[in-house]
Amino acid sequence: MKEKWESLDKGQKITVTAGAFICLLFSPLVSFIFNLGTLVGMGIGAAVIFAALKRDGIKEFLTKLKQKRWGKALLIFVCIICVTALIYCSTVTVLVLSYSTDNKDIPKDTPVIVLGCKVMGSVPGPMLQRRINAAYDYLVENPNAKCIVSGGQGADENISEAQAMYESLTEKGISPDRIFVEDKSTSTYENFKFSKQILDENGLGSSVVVVTTNYHQFRAGLIAENCGLSTYAVSSKTGNFSLPTYVVREWFSVLLVFLRK
Repeated sequence: MKEKWESLDKGQKITVTAGAFICLLFSPLVSFIFNLGTLVGMGIGAAVIFAALKRDGIKEFLTKLKQKRWGKALLIFVCIICVTALIYCSTVTVLVLSYSTDNKDIPKDTPVIVLGCKVMGSVPGPMLQRRINAAYDYLVENPNAKCIVSGGQGADENISEAQAMYESLTEKGISPDRIFVEDKSTSTYENFKFSKQILDENGLGSSVVVVTTNYHQFRAGLIAENCGLSTYAVSSKTGNFSLPTYVVREWFSVLLVFLRK
C-alpha cells in the first residue's frame, strides 16, 4: 500500500485524498445515517479515488473512443448529461441551504403544520423531537395560533407520528384545543393534502407556518404550493455531520416532486 502511494504523483495524491474525505464525510460512522444520500455520496468519493488511481488507463480508453465516430457522439452525450446533472445538483443544493433558515416576517398567530418523522415505539425520535421543540417555541410566541400535527403510523411504530407530537406538545403545556391531529398521511404530499382539508373545514385560511427539519423546507414548500398553500418556514436543525447526506438525498426527492407535477 505504501509503495502504491509513493508511486502516485502530487495531483493523484490530492485527488485520492479528496475522494477519501468525501467517503468519510458521507460514511454512516460519521453521519450516523444510512439512506440514498449516504450511498450516492460515498459512491462519488469512490469514483474520485478510482479516477485518480486509474487516470492513465482512463485517458487511454478515452483517446481510443474519440477515434471512432460513434465514440465521439457517446462522449458528447455523456458530457451533456454530466454537465446537466452538475447544474441541477448544484442548484438544488443552493436552494435547500437557502430555504433552511426561518422566515422573519411571519404574521402573528399564523396556523402551523408540524410534519411528522420517525417515532421510536411510542416516543418521538431525535429528529421528530427537534421539530416538536421548534413548534412549541412558535406556539408559545403565538398564543392564538392553531396547530396541525401531521403524520401517520408506520409499521414499526406503536402510535402515529401525529399522536406522538400531540402528546408531547400537550405535556409541554400547549392546550389540546389548539391542536388538530392528522394521523392518516404516509408522505409529505399527504401531510399537506389532508392538513389543507382541516384548514378549510375550520376556516383557517391557506397561509401556514411549516415546521420541519431545515434540509426539508425547500421540498416541503414546493409540495405545499402544489396543494394550494402558501408557506412560512420555522425549521428545526439537523446535525452538521448528517446534513450533507440529507442534502444529497434531496437531489432525488426534489426531482420526484417536479416529475409528479
